[in-house]
Amino acid sequence: QFDYMRFHESMNENRVILDPEISKTEIITEFTQYICENLKKEGVKVSADVFGAVILSDLDASIVGQDFKAISKYLDYICPMIYPSHYAEGTFGIDYPHCNAYEMILKTLKLGQNKINEDGEKRAVIRPWLQDFTLKNLEPYLEYGPKEIRDQIKGAYDAGVEEWLFWNAGGNYTEEGLKAE
Repeated sequence: QFDYMRFHESMNENRVILDPEISKTEIITEFTQYICENLKKEGVKVSADVFGAVILSDLDASIVGQDFKAISKYLDYICPMIYPSHYAEGTFGIDYPHCNAYEMILKTLKLGQNKINEDGEKRAVIRPWLQDFTLKNLEPYLEYGPKEIRDQIKGAYDAGVEEWLFWNAGGNYTEEGLKAE
């Protein structure tokens, strides 16, 4: 699993010189194709993490070079980091995305599924990273716990996604959220 195949957000024309004839998304897509074709020859399944924002925003995709649909053509699994706390207020018309975990996960994954399935080509399985942490600087404050964990899992399943991962930088996971109520 590749943990990010991207350009850093600060990699603009003042910090890096790129061929003007090729975009960041083309570079990352070509790298993804190359690495996947070579690893798959050895029987290796390939997955990569991407920013969740690249599902919603072509601008964000062009900045970091992650074209969700294009790279999903080569990967076995694509793992968008779709943490509700990382969306701007008003995304999908939701004032406080971090307080609406189910709806944010459901809508993001449905959009992602639509993007990669619109042309009928075989694409990667979406296996999202979900949030098992609290961002303490968000208002209104919401401590993420078992309910928010279950809400995200339900959102994934309701969007037709059968696999998921959770992220907590400290490795402190909410086991109660993985148990049925």
